[in-house]
Amino acid sequence: MSKEKVRFDWRQHPEMEIVDKRSHEEKHFQIPGTDQIIMIKSSGVLHAKTDRGFEDIQTEIANFNFPEGKEISKNDVKHHMLDLPSWGRAELEENNKVVRVYDLDNRPIYKYQSPLITNKGEIPYDIKDEKGVKVRDGLEKDVKFGESLVRKATAEEAEFEVIDNKLYFKLSKITSNKLRSGQILQAWDATDITSVNNKDAFIRKFDPTVNRGTSTELHVFNRNDNSDIRRSIINFTLPSGSGSISDVNLYLYGFAGSLFGGPWDVNVHNLTQTSWTEAGNSWNNYSSGNAWIAAGGDFSATIIDTIAGIGTRAAWANFGIMGSTAINPLTLNWTDELNLLLKVASETGASGNWLEENYYSKEYAVDVTLRPYLEITYSTGVNSGFLMFM
Repeated sequence: MSKEKVRFDWRQHPEMEIVDKRSHEEKHFQIPGTDQIIMIKSSGVLHAKTDRGFEDIQTEIANFNFPEGKEISKNDVKHHMLDLPSWGRAELEENNKVVRVYDLDNRPIYKYQSPLITNKGEIPYDIKDEKGVKVRDGLEKDVKFGESLVRKATAEEAEFEVIDNKLYFKLSKITSNKLRSGQILQAWDATDITSVNNKDAFIRKFDPTVNRGTSTELHVFNRNDNSDIRRSIINFTLPSGSGSISDVNLYLYGFAGSLFGGPWDVNVHNLTQTSWTEAGNSWNNYSSGNAWIAAGGDFSATIIDTIAGIGTRAAWANFGIMGSTAINPLTLNWTDELNLLLKVASETGASGNWLEENYYSKEYAVDVTLRPYLEITYSTGVNSGFLMFM
């Protein structure tokens, strides 16, 4: 087992951030009394470039999430949904069904998509199980593994319109007639905060040709009759920087899972096929039409690090990649590409035992700070000159 890992909870120490080192997906924190800096490299956009510099999307910028379920009762030509960021540039795309908001560095920060209208009190989607049976009403964020989201026949499409940096809904004539008759309607969309250009997915032996590059989940699973194995593959590119890197840790937020039997471990390996694509990978293929050498992903047998599998984690899982906390640490430099595969350590054994650990992927949009991230510790050669009081 690797050495004990002590996680730096960067969300709890905003006062330690070196603000002038911000980028869209990076935060830097000085370790007091040392020359070391901890960099957080997120798979989600953390900052937007505004007229005041890089600002934290979660804490320093007003809430620009779509007001899901906003009621519409007035019989107007268009219906105001929300004011868009004053520092942003909004573009209407895809037949008026998508609006992207760009910041001052021309990076897409928000995406509003799939505008729908329902009668008051109605949710626009059915959530169905693998057999196509409805299990509940819900939105995209409510879908679990093995479930699908199906738009209800009664949910009617609308269009977006952007005027003077304000987002509006435009309704069809048929929908507008409902307002004329006195009905109250509700507006919905599928807002996203953009992820950056790394890749992640999970691959599954049970359905070996299915691609899950757009899933909001990453799975590590084994049922020891060998009938269903799931592995996760993750790609990060280290940023450009200066100074000497000493440690790199991968953090994944485990939100659900289960286990029986054990003990179980989860291992991280180096993924040796680096040309895999997010849209084309599966258990059989690393990209569309191109097979892995061995189904399930081509990876080095050397274990970089391992953690105890505990099933329902509801916490951060921390894998050492470089440095003293890893079992067999990699050597990494600025701008290196990192390709990893996560799997249950033992994928054979007694029938009826299993381990399942589910993590959020870079597509998870409810809280972008729960997306995967790297923690990179590097030295600058300059002591910060102050002490931290705990």
